[in-house]
Amino acid sequence: MLGVPSLLGFVCKPDMPPHINILFRARPALEWIPLPKKKTKTYYSGIFDPNSNVKIMDLFEKTAPAKKEEELAKCQLKVKKLAETIEKNKLENKEKLKQCKILIVIPW
Repeated sequence: MLGVPSLLGFVCKPDMPPHINILFRARPALEWIPLPKKKTKTYYSGIFDPNSNVKIMDLFEKTAPAKKEEELAKCQLKVKKLAETIEKNKLENKEKLKQCKILIVIPW
């Protein structure tokens, strides 16, 4: 008769000690309580409610945002400045080279 509930509500083995077997006893049924009455629901409207007086799209700006200039990091600024100085030196060197050629061609 293993697993057969007894009249006292026990569902364990009959050879278990009574102080442990009491822990597995079925509880009595709860009293029936009627459901509480629900309150009426409140109406929540969203931001795009067609019945509202405020038009949400009128609150936003109509102009496009200003474009931001790209900010370069310190290392990128150094590289950019270095490239500009190199280009500047190249132009100066070309001019100096032309002057040297002119001086070399003209005998003294």
